[in-house]
Amino acid sequence: MGFWLILIVCIFCFVLLFIVKHLFGSNGLITLGIGGIVGSNVYHIIDYPITDGNFIFGIDSVIYTLFLSCVILLVLENQTKIAYLLMYSGIGAVLFNAVLQFCASWGSTGIESGVIYGLLSNFLSAFATFVAVFLILKLPQKLQQKNWNKYLIFILCVLLASLINSLIYYGGLAVFEGGFDASFGWTLLSSYIGKILSIAVAVVLWLISNSIYKKKSLNKEKKQEENSIEKTKTEKESK
Repeated sequence: MGFWLILIVCIFCFVLLFIVKHLFGSNGLITLGIGGIVGSNVYHIIDYPITDGNFIFGIDSVIYTLFLSCVILLVLENQTKIAYLLMYSGIGAVLFNAVLQFCASWGSTGIESGVIYGLLSNFLSAFATFVAVFLILKLPQKLQQKNWNKYLIFILCVLLASLINSLIYYGGLAVFEGGFDASFGWTLLSSYIGKILSIAVAVVLWLISNSIYKKKSLNKEKKQEENSIEKTKTEKESK
């Protein structure tokens, strides 16, 4: 059920993304993006593993990709300042949540290694996100100037940001823990299956969304044109 559950979460998240994008624009993307980055640190694959044979999935791979998708979509729509705002707001929300989680755990169980580990993990995640997004944010515009297809730009930028984030985050954890455990390879592979699946679902739904709204726009324009012609005829007849 693990893989199919991840697929269901993918479809739900990215259907929601394009509905929110259409209804609320950049404000909706900011809200959903912040929810994605905070949720990816709460529902992490290490704390909430979803096993399917040797694979160890986590919904964090989906909802972190959701956050990156919101950022890249904003840049592709020439809203780079808002994309930066989303990045900083998301990172701030992660750090704020990390401190609250640390205080709650401290009050509940005392200062234990797991409590300190959780705080460091969240701070490392925030730093990894900052570096990954900061390095990638200018790339979409440069590729657009070279007439790259916007869907290819989206795929490339989300993948690159994910890879940079993983290198810093998992590399930092390895240094802190003194190496990787035996299941790390399967965990990382499963995470990227979830991320690639998320990107694929996002692109398919984006294509469908654009097709639907383009058709609606054309129908609206056609109706307005017909109304204009009818109005002109009526005015002529009245004269």
